[in-house]
Amino acid sequence: MKNNQKDIGCNGLLEGYARKQSDNTSINIKEVSKEDGELYCAEYLSKVNFRRCTDKIDHLYHVARQSNMDFTPESKLHLACKNELLSALQSIYPEGNWEEERHISNINSTPNLSGRINNKPLAIEIQKSSIKPSDIIKRTEKYASIGVPVLWIVLLYEPLVQKTIKYENVHKSSRIAKMTQEYFETLNRLVSNEPINIPIGSKINKDAVVLEAGRKRGSIKKSRKVFTELIEAIEKAGKHQNAPQKEVEQKLSKLRADK
Repeated sequence: MKNNQKDIGCNGLLEGYARKQSDNTSINIKEVSKEDGELYCAEYLSKVNFRRCTDKIDHLYHVARQSNMDFTPESKLHLACKNELLSALQSIYPEGNWEEERHISNINSTPNLSGRINNKPLAIEIQKSSIKPSDIIKRTEKYASIGVPVLWIVLLYEPLVQKTIKYENVHKSSRIAKMTQEYFETLNRLVSNEPINIPIGSKINKDAVVLEAGRKRGSIKKSRKVFTELIEAIEKAGKHQNAPQKEVEQKLSKLRADK
């Protein structure tokens, strides 16, 4: 008699389908062969293989989970967390009848810890391995069906460290911001025709701005996004500066033509 395929324990593989790594197409256990190459489970994204059987239904199975988390029956961290919580709850709420691994038969669930706080039931699940959000929702709904809220605790094997910006990056950013502000102030002087370091009436362009600011020619580069707004302002100012001269030249050309 052939064994039940539900022994696989994966809804994705239970339907008899996996995906080929070569082209990501779906393939059924009835069609798969070694020529199809490596396979993976679309639900757990883990490596899959297939087995042809005589006493069982031909089936797919997981080779290994793609995770670096601890899948041992109960790690030291998990056990320590459970024992510490149990001890604290029994001490703070002695009337709560707190126990570990108490089986709840009517929903066929066994929370890591369960008891009462102020006569209200509570289940605690200490999660030490990867779990899909959909599984958390299903298990939470099972507890809710009997009026029991559940607290999920996820164990960390390393402390969460907030990523900080390095001081030198902050210093560099503030320096660029200050330099850009100086360039805008310099541009305003040129627009007002009140330069300090270059001749009055100089043509407004990028080089004029950096020279007036006391820096080297070519310091303002289009390739640097931080200068995009500045360059646009310089080009606009240059066009306005040239407008009156162009108007005079056009009038002179018209007068010469009339002669």
